[in-house]
Amino acid sequence: MKRRFDRRWIYLAIGVMTVAFLLIPFPLPGGGSEQTRRMFELLDSLKEGDTVLLAVDYDPPAGAEIYPAHVAVVYHLFRKKVKMISVSLWPAGPNLADQAFQEAIRILEKEGFPLPKYGVDYCNLGYKPGREIAIVNMGSSLPKTFPKDVREYSTSDYENLPIMKGIQNFDQIALVVSFAAGNPGTREWIAQARDRFNVQIVAAVTAVMAPDLYAFFPRQIGGFAGGLAGAYEYRYLVYEKYFKGRENPPFPGEALNRSMAVQSIVHFFIIFLVVVGNLVYFFTKR
Repeated sequence: MKRRFDRRWIYLAIGVMTVAFLLIPFPLPGGGSEQTRRMFELLDSLKEGDTVLLAVDYDPPAGAEIYPAHVAVVYHLFRKKVKMISVSLWPAGPNLADQAFQEAIRILEKEGFPLPKYGVDYCNLGYKPGREIAIVNMGSSLPKTFPKDVREYSTSDYENLPIMKGIQNFDQIALVVSFAAGNPGTREWIAQARDRFNVQIVAAVTAVMAPDLYAFFPRQIGGFAGGLAGAYEYRYLVYEKYFKGRENPPFPGEALNRSMAVQSIVHFFIIFLVVVGNLVYFFTKR
């Protein structure tokens, strides 16, 4: 006899669990994957005054997975007093870059930490079409590829953009951090910047992109945070370094913790259903 189970019960159960664990605190263990730890260690090894290039190549739909890691990286580098230059091969990238800078600065403000200045400690050069060609052009001349920033300052105007003084190409860039949700993205930065100009790369990408990067790790990419889980791992490492033991820290953020808890519980529930479904199939067959 053929037995049927109404799948709507599964949808209802997942819906109930999602709402419940968004409302009920569910602390997750710390730790992290090797690739996320390697990414954190590389950024943490940078020296004060080093310059990092942030490649912001994603859009708002992918922000749920990448944006939390983006803010964590920016905050981490601000605390390290590392200079940041943001560029984008996606049209939506410059706005997300500005949002991440401002959110990280708000966290610094709550701590009473000296606030970074635009043009001195960080800048946003905006969007450049051209995909891989744009990356190659940056390797030849970053100021010529981006003659102006998003505020219409000339990249040769060292009075308003002193951060650009001495920056010609990837030779003056200590590290590239790729925030990517597709193409062009991390793989293009590896092919054109890492392999051609020998600049070190780390990345924060969506969960569906993460499996493709294992083939490049650790020789061509120094580390990466994959999806919401990678973002949580990176933020937890930043929390351990700067906020452990403090009451009501402004970081890593209750919303991300709850989102990660929901994702983890639902994944366990799906695995449970797969196991139960297989057991039911074999016992019914017998």
